[in-house]
Amino acid sequence: MMMPSDASTESAATAGDEARLGAGTERRLHPLSWLFVLLAQLRSFALPLVALLVFGDRGESWQWWGLVAVGVLTLGAAARYFTYRFRIDADELVIRSGLLERNVRHVPLARIQSVALHRSLLHRLAGVAEVRLESAVGGEEPEARMQVLSMADADALERLVEYHRGAAQAVPVAVRGERAEAAASNGDETGTRRLLHLSLLDLVKLGLSSGRGTVLLAAGLGALEQFGDEQVWKRVAYWPNELMDWFLARDNYLLGWMLLIPALLLLATAVSRILAIALALLRDFDFTLEQVGPRLSVERGLLTRMRASAPLRRIQHWTLRQNLVMRLFGRSSLRVETAATRAGNEPQTLSELVPIAPPDVLDALLRGWLPDWPGVFDFRPLHPRAWRRMALVPCLLTLAASAGLTAASGAIGLALLAPLPFWIWLARRQSACAGYAVTDRFVVWRSGWLDKRLSFAQIDKLQGLRWVQSPFDRRHGMAGVRIDTAGAHPLGHRLHLACLPEAEARALFARLSIRLAKSPWQW
Repeated sequence: MMMPSDASTESAATAGDEARLGAGTERRLHPLSWLFVLLAQLRSFALPLVALLVFGDRGESWQWWGLVAVGVLTLGAAARYFTYRFRIDADELVIRSGLLERNVRHVPLARIQSVALHRSLLHRLAGVAEVRLESAVGGEEPEARMQVLSMADADALERLVEYHRGAAQAVPVAVRGERAEAAASNGDETGTRRLLHLSLLDLVKLGLSSGRGTVLLAAGLGALEQFGDEQVWKRVAYWPNELMDWFLARDNYLLGWMLLIPALLLLATAVSRILAIALALLRDFDFTLEQVGPRLSVERGLLTRMRASAPLRRIQHWTLRQNLVMRLFGRSSLRVETAATRAGNEPQTLSELVPIAPPDVLDALLRGWLPDWPGVFDFRPLHPRAWRRMALVPCLLTLAASAGLTAASGAIGLALLAPLPFWIWLARRQSACAGYAVTDRFVVWRSGWLDKRLSFAQIDKLQGLRWVQSPFDRRHGMAGVRIDTAGAHPLGHRLHLACLPEAEARALFARLSIRLAKSPWQW
């Protein structure tokens, strides 16, 4: 059992955190806050400012407008620091900001679902952190974004949010006492359990299975095309030109192209993978997944450290992914979506819960977090003609492109019809790999052939249900059921059960509608 002194100790610690944050009195952010606000603003205007100062005509006075813009941004950052105030009032955080347009925001501490600490290399050198507080309330911005607090203040605010949220109250006192005693016996007085830590080899595998390097390489080539001069392009194209000249001198120009194109593709692949590994090391270095009671916490980063936490019960949507490279390594990843607002297009702070891990490790974690997790499902197949729906769009686009090129250039446009058999074959493969399953507790949707994804959610946490049937579906006796959860990302792997037999879709829609009507509304 928990000793009576535990509650008094916790209350004393909370009082200490409130005193640290100046409970009842308004406070400014850290004195260096204006500098970090200025740097964040400069990042948005860095490219046009550099272009203005570097490529501008030095004989014209307008090139100095870049320095004027920097001065204006500096004044704005200083004004933000002097006009931003916060205070802790009983059980809420009150934030006042703005000079001409004043804003006052009252944020109940118990409503905050996620606390994220962002620390770049400069943050760590200065001993400060950017704190972002997210709640389940929709909007374009987080509940509070504090740039910046000292680490002592950030830690105190994080503990204070945890205390007022009362997540531990969901566990009976006797059980909490038993867990505390068990943690103490294991040498962990805080009750923190480390669930996963990624090694350097794991990060290398993560980089090799990621497509971020390709995106970065494409962005670099685009920037080179935009800002590179003729001399730069001559250096880049020096050895390909030399190679083609060598083959041209021997009347083997076609052979040169046949060798050059694969060589360039191989080089681009190697460079993109090296970049992806470097990004994985920078982003996920020392990745640690921990559980503190009913909360999950993730910390990662080499130069920029990120720490985010959220209650386990706030996770609404789960996605297991295994692309081709991950399958070669025997690895999978796990992403989640929580009932928290997201700032514009920014991802949620606790989204990539497990970047890479063996499937049995992920299954063990899911069984620990979801006691009713079966692990294996009896998937129902799609409609036998579902592949026609999947092949319809690429086939129509191919036919339209072929018709347009044929009208413009003659019979050569018929060559674009070559991919049609491939689109049909690919649609059949994807249709065979897709399926859905519904149990008493979960609804599951899987899709993908080379890039396999399996998404699921607890039925009691579903937020929306929609019947979908296009004219094509009606003609072929198909229908779909779209299921939404709180905090759903529109570009994620959604629970959109498409191309089902119409009778099954109607029965599933009716079954889930009854469950949603009877289930208590919760996040």
